[in-house]
Amino acid sequence: MVVTTVHEGKRDKRDNTISQTAWLLHNFSEDTTFNCDGASNDELADALATLVGQLMELGILRGVVGTGAP
Repeated sequence: MVVTTVHEGKRDKRDNTISQTAWLLHNFSEDTTFNCDGASNDELADALATLVGQLMELGILRGVVGTGAP
């Protein structure tokens, strides 16, 4: 399986004096909506990965979100 990077972050927009472990998320599917009363684990995981990816793009978190398995 081919892995494609979707989001990547360097954490360059915040205080850089604190070291931070990089996030590494795989099998990403963008999902910005879910039903709070009945979402599946897969749906919640995709929504969380979408949020983490957006925080990476803002430079708040460091890491990589990609499609495919590691």
